[in-house]
Amino acid sequence: MRKMNAWGWKQLVQRVFKLEIRDIDCAFKLYRGRFFQEHRLETRGAMINTEILYKFKRAGYSYTQVGVQHLPRRGGRATGAKPAVIARAFRELFVFARKWRQEEREAAQSTRGAF
Repeated sequence: MRKMNAWGWKQLVQRVFKLEIRDIDCAFKLYRGRFFQEHRLETRGAMINTEILYKFKRAGYSYTQVGVQHLPRRGGRATGAKPAVIARAFRELFVFARKWRQEEREAAQSTRGAF
């Protein structure tokens, strides 16, 4: 069930945010610290990885994906399949997709108005 949920989430994120990514929630990522000094993060939970990559791409940075070996979980519990977690993720996805698209439109309009 978790794999199906992860696949569906990836498909939705790719379509809504136009991101080419193999595993949006893979925990191993490496970013330049400057990015986080320049960009304020707004989401929490399941949307945080999507937000980082979306804003990274929108800021003009490029990224490369490399494969990593996933090891079995040794402790803790998976929370991704809990209905409350899923509902929060969907709510954040739609709220922030609308907000960030509006920011892009406003930035494009101000750029056109500057000439």
